Amino acid sequence: MSHRARRPRKLRAIEAVLDLGHRAVLDAACGPGTYLAHFGPGSFGLDRDAAVLSAARTRGCEVLQRDLSAAGWSAGLPAFEAVWLCDALVHLPDPGAFLAELRAITPAGTPVAVAEWVLPQRGRLRRALALATPGARAFWAHPEHLHRFTEPDLIGLLDRAGFEPQGRILHSLPAPLRRQPVVSLLAPWLPPRTLLARAR
Repeated sequence: MSHRARRPRKLRAIEAVLDLGHRAVLDAACGPGTYLAHFGPGSFGLDRDAAVLSAARTRGCEVLQRDLSAAGWSAGLPAFEAVWLCDALVHLPDPGAFLAELRAITPAGTPVAVAEWVLPQRGRLRRALALATPGARAFWAHPEHLHRFTEPDLIGLLDRAGFEPQGRILHSLPAPLRRQPVVSLLAPWLPPRTLLARAR
């Protein structure tokens, strides 16, 4: 199996518009390096948990221990060419403050990919269906997950922090299924989504 074929689905879904495999990527809340291991040379991850950082190092990832909920987490970081935030904002008591500090160290034009589970903006039935999705139900029941975002919530957070939204990608299902008419009708409540943005 090729290195590209083994890339996680979320990365395969966006690589046509944003190739992170050849960029130095800042992976905030990198965990055990699931995504970080697939980014380009010079990439590095941040996390506060020593155990998951150790797991990331076993994959050959460069990682730094940082508490992303504390002011000053960005001090002394290496340079980077893109940002990957996967299930990061949901953990932070103040995601707006985190994004503001991120923007302060991010050069204008830098691409940012934000992957979070989201709820539909409106419609009780669609929201109930989204919450009933097994993966989503387990995700939001986790005690460390502090927020239930809608897509407009995330777009607003990015915009206020100085990141210009560029698009969205649905990656809950393989591409052939996403093209089926019934699935297309259900797409508004299928989590998760990746939002793409650029630093202004």
